Amino acid sequence: SWRHLRSCRNLLGQAKLRRSATILQRTLKAVITRRTLEQTWKLNQRRRMLMREFIETERTYLHSVETIIEQFLIPLRNNMLQCAINETDIASIFSNIEQIRPIHQLFVADLNMHLAAHHSPSDETLPNAYTPIGPIFLKWFPMLKVYGQLVNNYDLAVEVFETKMKKNKKFAAFIENRGSNEGAKGSRYFFSLMITPVQRVPRYILLLKDISRNMGEDHPDYISINKALVLSQEIAAHINECKRKSDNTRRLIEIQNVSRLSKTMMLEIGERMQNFHSFQIASQLPVPSIDCSLCFKMIVEGGYYTCSVCSYPVHKECVGHAPENCKLSKKGELRLLA
Repeated sequence: SWRHLRSCRNLLGQAKLRRSATILQRTLKAVITRRTLEQTWKLNQRRRMLMREFIETERTYLHSVETIIEQFLIPLRNNMLQCAINETDIASIFSNIEQIRPIHQLFVADLNMHLAAHHSPSDETLPNAYTPIGPIFLKWFPMLKVYGQLVNNYDLAVEVFETKMKKNKKFAAFIENRGSNEGAKGSRYFFSLMITPVQRVPRYILLLKDISRNMGEDHPDYISINKALVLSQEIAAHINECKRKSDNTRRLIEIQNVSRLSKTMMLEIGERMQNFHSFQIASQLPVPSIDCSLCFKMIVEGGYYTCSVCSYPVHKECVGHAPENCKLSKKGELRLLA
């Protein structure tokens, strides 16, 4: 019947719609999966590039630390008499840089071993996309607290170094002749090397943030990388707090020194003030029996003045010619100043 035919037609239309919906779902799923894989691949590539950058910058940094020690610290220590410096000067300039070197030597060695064992098949300089490297950071980062002493000492190091360069010609000549094999020499090269340890921990934070942003939460290294990031931030906060306390202590010492200097100056001024003449009017009437201690003439008119310290009588006109220090004058013989 017509009603039955119409019902069959509706059933066929529904079946076609279901097949179309299924095909559409499969197509969308395939597109989403493909885009997810592409995004994951890009993140992995970006992460691998950042890890290579991390390893390369760590090698470069270790080379800078070794240059400071080999090209500047050790030669200065071996030529202290020639450069007119002592161990205190060396400690002030280089702080604990020798304690930092072995930490980074072992850190770089671990990174190199990891890269050798888990590099990309197509590029030996790229780490493997999924092999965790965060545990190496967690192993060595706690030792970065030694940077607190170096960062706290940096301002003093710069001050001592600049003072020596200005006032010690032997030291300045020695520094200007030291440098790397690439041709960089002198005080500017030295400063460019000395600032790198101060900036190292903040540099770790920036690199780890980039690595964390370019990896998914399901990555096997995600947790350890973020733990290393938190640890590096805590160490940076610890170093900054130590620096703040050190700066406050230094300012307090400077204030105390200024206070002691001010007290000393006030005492000296007080002693000088005690030695000054202090003339006061003794009488407005002439006293014939008194001679002026400056001009040795009799005080006959206009009154006279006496010093409250030495009791010398003088004319009113002679007061401005009296010597400042009355204790240096012989009794009865004040010298008239021109």
